[in-house]
Amino acid sequence: MENFLSLLPAGQPAAFEFRNPSWQDDSVYEALRARSVGCCIADTDEGDTPVVATSEYGYLRLRRTQYDDREMRAWVERIAAQPWTRAYVYFKHEDEGLGPQFARRFGEIWQTVQSDASDG
Repeated sequence: MENFLSLLPAGQPAAFEFRNPSWQDDSVYEALRARSVGCCIADTDEGDTPVVATSEYGYLRLRRTQYDDREMRAWVERIAAQPWTRAYVYFKHEDEGLGPQFARRFGEIWQTVQSDASDG
């Protein structure tokens, strides 16, 4: 993996999604950090991957078939707690077409949490 990472152009944003648990390892995270490459955080109905910051940005794929406000708020709080300067959050729901609705609601919750944080 380190050899592959060395081929990436310096400063080019990239993120890797590891679907096999064997990749969820400190040595992998350190290799990504060394090149400031993101580690995709995925949340699916089958499970999720650890929230690990390996670059200045977060890359998240929220792919469960349903998210209620409590679950979305939990994700907002996890993201806000990271040292990232920005985060890319994607909802993927091709069959139901719910991605835009989830994204809109996520943005509303984000604004509420940020507003509450600045008031408190």
